[in-house]
Amino acid sequence: MPTETDCFEMIKRIEDSLSVLHTSRVFYREYLEILNANPRLKTGNHFLTWIADNYLYSATMSLRRILDTRQGTISIYKLFDALQANNHLLTKTSYMTRFTADGTGRDLAEICFSKLADIGHNNGLNIQILRDQIGSFSSNWERLKNYINERIAHEARSPSEELPTISDLDICIDKTAEVMKIIIAYLKFESIQSFEPVFQYRWRDVFLFPWIDNM
Repeated sequence: MPTETDCFEMIKRIEDSLSVLHTSRVFYREYLEILNANPRLKTGNHFLTWIADNYLYSATMSLRRILDTRQGTISIYKLFDALQANNHLLTKTSYMTRFTADGTGRDLAEICFSKLADIGHNNGLNIQILRDQIGSFSSNWERLKNYINERIAHEARSPSEELPTISDLDICIDKTAEVMKIIIAYLKFESIQSFEPVFQYRWRDVFLFPWIDNM
């Protein structure tokens, strides 16, 4: 049976995975901006196709791990199960006790809790609401999952002709992130606006000089 420690370890692992996934998406989106703004970078170049394929493969596989339903995995579904096994963590009483343990005033705790109550968690963290939120993008995830299973992780003899879109991927990433933000706010008292990185340097500068000299 999972412990409280297991719950917080799973939260950290999923949070880290989402941070990596969002970083990859930022790189890819800004790379596309550079590509689309530069007519000298012709489409059809195999290297550019390779970049797109690698983003799609890595992003979908990362999402597959986060949304895995199998036993013995660290995923958002297994986190739901672990939290329900430690349901004392989900109550408002537990929230208020832990929030004020360092001397923080109860009034502030009530204000923070009310934000969760506003989205349906009136008596504590409602795991079924979170499961339903994950289920809300099941059609998008089903297209992605079929693509992963039939064309990336395995090679199906007759793969589905219904291919996922980047929009499917983005919807799955964003809605999964929203659920994790709620869990993190409730159990770690941390408000995460975005899992996207804030770079302390101009990472695009790598494109400002030639990669090959004297050609």
